[in-house]
Amino acid sequence: MGFFSYLLGTDTLTGKLSHTEHYLGKDEVFLLVSTAKVKSLNNRERDVIRELILKRRFGDGKISVYQIDEVLRQAEHEHLIGKYDRQGVVRAIDEYFKRQFLDI
Repeated sequence: MGFFSYLLGTDTLTGKLSHTEHYLGKDEVFLLVSTAKVKSLNNRERDVIRELILKRRFGDGKISVYQIDEVLRQAEHEHLIGKYDRQGVVRAIDEYFKRQFLDI
C-alpha cells in the first residue's frame, strides 16, 4: 500500500480526513492560515491558500477538511505551494475542526 501511495502521489493523511462539512468563516480562514506553524510558508503562499479555501467553500460557507486538502493538493501540483505547506495547513485546520466540532 505504501508503494502505491508513493507512486500515485497520495499520502496517509488523505485517508484519515473528515468529509463532514463545517462552517468556516473568512476571519477563521485568515487566522488559521496565518497561525499555521509551517516554517516554509511565505506570505504569497498564505494568500494563495486563503483564497483557494475561500473559493472552495459552498454558498453557506461550509467546507470539509477533505475538500481543503483536495484544493490545496491541486495547488501543490501546480507548484503554487509545497507538499509540506499543504500538509501543515491541512493538519492545523483538521485539529481546529476536531476541537471546535468534536469531529473524530
